[in-house]
Amino acid sequence: MDAAGYVGYRTSLRYDPLLAKLIVHDRSPDFAALAGRAHRALSEVNVAGVDTNVDVLAGIVAHPAFRSGGFTTGFLDEYLAEILATARPHRYVEGTVAADQWNPPVEVTVPEGATALRASAPGTVVAVEAADGEEVRAGAILLVLEAMKMEHVVSAPVAGTVRTVAVGVGDTVAAQDVLVVLDPVEGLADAAVALDEIDLDLVRPDLAEVIERHAIGLDERRGAAVEKRRRTGLRTARENLADLCDEGSFVEYGALAIAAQRQRRSLDDLIERTPADGMLAGTATINADLVGEENARAVVLSYDYTVLAGTQGFTNHKKKDRIFELAARRKLPVVVYAEGGEGGRGTRTAAGRPCWTSPRSSCSAGSAR
Repeated sequence: MDAAGYVGYRTSLRYDPLLAKLIVHDRSPDFAALAGRAHRALSEVNVAGVDTNVDVLAGIVAHPAFRSGGFTTGFLDEYLAEILATARPHRYVEGTVAADQWNPPVEVTVPEGATALRASAPGTVVAVEAADGEEVRAGAILLVLEAMKMEHVVSAPVAGTVRTVAVGVGDTVAAQDVLVVLDPVEGLADAAVALDEIDLDLVRPDLAEVIERHAIGLDERRGAAVEKRRRTGLRTARENLADLCDEGSFVEYGALAIAAQRQRRSLDDLIERTPADGMLAGTATINADLVGEENARAVVLSYDYTVLAGTQGFTNHKKKDRIFELAARRKLPVVVYAEGGEGGRGTRTAAGRPCWTSPRSSCSAGSAR
């Protein structure tokens, strides 16, 4: 027996609590005999204070179908009623615990006429919004419980005065534990709290800022840079990637990166003029309709010559190193758009045409379509 429980221990609500493991072995090849030994051992197990599955386990190992070795993944569905009806023998003596060995839950007194708000299920208190002596209206939020990664609001069922808040933030409560004791007040009965209506279309300010930052780097917001590109008969980096990648498949890496020039340029200027630090990079699928999505996955990169004429900056290099590392680890082919002829910067290929590489091929310029 390997056990982790102790007197006064309260099981966690954040994961399935494993209190003990019972391991039974037998040199005999007879599985039924081994199951019988396990049943005998389970009859000697006594865990008091919390509900456990000991009775269920004993019913499983005692069942003839289990002992015969004829169990499948449908075993419980087929025999659960019989298992639950099987009484587990108790071969142990009930123990006693001295009062100083543990701290039992404090009993909360609920006077006559008061309303006790109890936990409907086990949980952890994550917020307390009311205080002793505070007057609250019907519907007011008193506290918030969390159970299985979901939050549950405990509200005042009637208007009244908070007599006792019996729990604090971080406390673990069991089902039916008293959380708050409320003295109803008739004078406040008609003044129910009007819950704020939630606007599901509302965009939080922090999210709006992120959306705006992404938008700044798109061609639609860079009119002057795009127009300059048009005057020379060239396309933008995003147009090339849009034509290459399957629609909606491009997942950009480092879209909010900017050039590492904060000592001589303002942050706003860098955000506006150096989006993605001149390197679009990410993963996408190419021609998935022809080769299937699994075979169509690729890493794609494109130098953006509307940003500092294609200069390869500090963050640009970090992004490139990271995306090449990803390609190597996942064994993905790589498509790189690069241009030469502008001050010697970039890889010299036909202007605007991609260089396609893979773990098994060399780089050559040409059309990817």
